[in-house]
Amino acid sequence: YLGLVVYLGMLGGCLLLLLTTRRRCAGLAGNADATRLTMLANGTFASFIAFGTGGATIALALNDLTWFSFGIVIALDRLSAAMVRDAALPSPAVSPVAA
Repeated sequence: YLGLVVYLGMLGGCLLLLLTTRRRCAGLAGNADATRLTMLANGTFASFIAFGTGGATIALALNDLTWFSFGIVIALDRLSAAMVRDAALPSPAVSPVAA
């Protein structure tokens, strides 16, 4: 049962990371990249719900897809964190260059 506990822990942790990603990107209204990340987080969240209900019966057929999905969630989390960090930085002043 240890494997089941680890898998369910990873699944729950990924669902929480997806909700965190959605919340982070909601604060960046008007940013097209943040909108794309939000849509990807929503789709991946729906995918994990489907894997949680139906994936238990066909685990061997979709095993590699589950691990790819875990990787997508981690990448989304890091991208959204970097996007929020970059949005918080002041933009550098642009001075015209004399020719």
